[in-house]
Amino acid sequence: MKSGEVNPSSAPSALNVPSVRIVSLQDRVVWMLIVALLPVFGFVTIASFSHQDDRLTQARSNLRALAQLSSLGTERQVEGARQLLGVITSGLSLKAIGPPTLCSDFLNNIRRTYPNYANVGFLDADGKVLCDALSTQPGGDFTDRVYFQRAIATRSFAVGDYQIGRVTGRASINFGMPVLDSQGTVRGVAFAALDIKHLSLDAQIAVPLNTSVTVTDHNGTILATDAAQSSRIGSRYPDAVLYSAMKTLPAGVIQAKDTNGASRLYAVAPVGGGNQPGLFVVASVALDAVVAPARRELLGLLALFTLWAFSGMAFARWMGNRTLVAPARRLLGDMDQLAVGHGLLTSSSGTTPMHVDEIGALSRAFHRLADRLALRQAERDSHEAELRVTQDRLLTAQRIGNIGNWEFDVATHTLWWSEQTYAIFEKSPESFSVKLSTLAEQIFPEDRERCEDMRRNFFASKTGLDMEHRIVTGTGRVRWVHEMGEMRVDSQGRTVLYGTVQDITDRVRNERLLAAEARALKALSLGWPLAAVLQETLLGLESILPGAITCVNLLSADGTCLLPGAAPNLPEDYIQALDGMLIGPAVGSCGTSAYRREVVVVSDIESDPLWDDYRALALQHGLRACWSLPVQDPTGKVLATFAVYY
Repeated sequence: MKSGEVNPSSAPSALNVPSVRIVSLQDRVVWMLIVALLPVFGFVTIASFSHQDDRLTQARSNLRALAQLSSLGTERQVEGARQLLGVITSGLSLKAIGPPTLCSDFLNNIRRTYPNYANVGFLDADGKVLCDALSTQPGGDFTDRVYFQRAIATRSFAVGDYQIGRVTGRASINFGMPVLDSQGTVRGVAFAALDIKHLSLDAQIAVPLNTSVTVTDHNGTILATDAAQSSRIGSRYPDAVLYSAMKTLPAGVIQAKDTNGASRLYAVAPVGGGNQPGLFVVASVALDAVVAPARRELLGLLALFTLWAFSGMAFARWMGNRTLVAPARRLLGDMDQLAVGHGLLTSSSGTTPMHVDEIGALSRAFHRLADRLALRQAERDSHEAELRVTQDRLLTAQRIGNIGNWEFDVATHTLWWSEQTYAIFEKSPESFSVKLSTLAEQIFPEDRERCEDMRRNFFASKTGLDMEHRIVTGTGRVRWVHEMGEMRVDSQGRTVLYGTVQDITDRVRNERLLAAEARALKALSLGWPLAAVLQETLLGLESILPGAITCVNLLSADGTCLLPGAAPNLPEDYIQALDGMLIGPAVGSCGTSAYRREVVVVSDIESDPLWDDYRALALQHGLRACWSLPVQDPTGKVLATFAVYY
């Protein structure tokens, strides 16, 4: 070789190429745990933001409902003023003679009767004072008052704006009602000045924390608000978003910034109907107050998740070293010794280097085991998918329930049904009066006494109600229902019973059919005679057919007459009287059915000609109706008849 050339066989050592560090099993375990936790972290974050959106949606709905409820409470006070002015302006003397004849004493008596009003009086059509409860000198000009202008313009009841009374000197909200003579001409305006101190929010409406409810006039002047902000009465509502909301009514919940730059939710509801409401209710809440709990919950979950993640990684590293890395190294050492024994290696130290790729070594050693585990995993996934489908079906079936509810006021003995309860009983509110007396008539006669006893115990002991019984619906059908109830005392101190009723007819019928089938199968398995098996079957059928009596008659070998097969509840002398009855075209229900090879229905034994020869016998035992069907083999040969008596 020439000087400077490199021997190819010695190139690696001569070039000193650095070796690639293999990631150990211990590091792989930690990284796998981190990757596995990332979807959990994402799920927690997404779920928290979704919960925040849900809270915001619920807050909007609650705020709108609060504004509407508060509006109804204020509307009652407005309606009181409307009724007061309506009574005054509809007086016969006022219609005939006119406002000037009404004296201050009369109006003062009205004011003493309704002390919430600062003043009551009349203005003529030019806005001049004619008479009031405070004996004001006539002639004062009130044409600038909004209530007067609106009453004259609309010729109807009108609501004014916030004002300081010129006569009373007190803050008030005035209402006006035009006075019309017999020709319909406006003679003047009756007014009532409601003292602002008596315009309050409904105390029965619970206002959530951090939520503000305010009543304003058409100009946004605050008339009533919660106690913490009572000093703002008489001032303009500070948030400009209110005025745009008034112009766009009806509207949903508005989100905007207040005067401090903080985001708030606003719900505006007009007081009363009409296109130009005079008063408004504004409910608002800070956006931070709505979403702050969800944000705190998210931060708490993230902190808990982080702590759990670090603890999990530390524990996984320690546990992985003990349960995976150390056994894997020992296993690789044993495999090296085994390889040495088989001549695959010339020697082995019995220990595994620190940076060996345990995963690669183990994957080669346990390839077949991995294939088997993969197969088992696929089978388990398939089973889990089947279980999820079954679970979804079960949950869907559980949601399908025919359930109604009812309420009973103990003091007034008033019973209320929901629409679904009417449907279960097949009644309508228009045709059925819901009372305890009429309810008792809907209970199946055999269950009536037991149900009344349980209801009396329920009323007396104030314990829960839980019973199953039968009812007779409006169409005459018999249904099984499950009733549950409990007793509560409402906010007004009234004792009210609340309950549910569920149609369980299908369940009861299926349970009894299954029980009957089980008894019949048991009888067959024990080798009981045919009559005993038929007896068990018929008893099961009668348990789901209220008032029915069933029987099976066997056709004789020559096919000419009927023989007793089974009749658990028919009178014995009746059975014996029909033993050997010849079949024919007019031989009761069973003989005719066997003869015609078709179903025969007799709804009135007393008048049906098929029963001419057996009518007296049937009526003697209280049998009024009977239907029968033939039991045939595949070739159409009649083997027996099955009958149901009522």
